[in-house]
Amino acid sequence: MTVATLPYAYHVIADEDSNPKSPSEQFLNHRGYEVEMLEIASKIMKFNYKLVNPVDLVRGTLSTNNGTVKWNGVMKCLLEVNGCDMAIGSMIITHSRIQVVTHTYPFDYEVFTFATGLPKKVEDLATR
Repeated sequence: MTVATLPYAYHVIADEDSNPKSPSEQFLNHRGYEVEMLEIASKIMKFNYKLVNPVDLVRGTLSTNNGTVKWNGVMKCLLEVNGCDMAIGSMIITHSRIQVVTHTYPFDYEVFTFATGLPKKVEDLATR
């Protein structure tokens, strides 16, 4: 099984390979909790896997050119014939992605937010 991934925060951590064997093997020593979950699943379900990276180092965006729909990154790898079988590494669920791939149930939510000052009276905001 070929599994596409990109390092992202604590999900998947990896070291950059200074002399990669191929463009899809730019990182090595993968670790992080998603790699640990993959390792546990591989033992329980008895499968071997190889981690690869998309050459363009992106998770995947959709573009349309003259009616032709194209994906890049991890998404392209998932959708190509002889591409990858699975992807890990903070794959965000988007409307365009769920049209073409199946996601697991979300297991992590980021805690990043916008921050503002405490609410002020409308009158105070109008004088700015």
